[in-house]
Amino acid sequence: MNEIKCYPCGTMVTCIIGGAVGTISCVSNRFDKINYEVTYFFGGEFKTVWLHESEFKVEENAIKIGFNK
Repeated sequence: MNEIKCYPCGTMVTCIIGGAVGTISCVSNRFDKINYEVTYFFGGEFKTVWLHESEFKVEENAIKIGFNK
């Protein structure tokens, strides 16, 4: 079984570029890549952006998910 780490929805993150603080609101698993939809508040509006794990910092522990090959 292959294990990949996945941060759950609700995890607080900080974007590396810009320093915006947001919350993971959706997780997309396609093939061997995981992308995260991050929702944050900026300029009086809620914004969303899709990020790869390398584009944000997180303080919480990740859970592990997996699938059989």
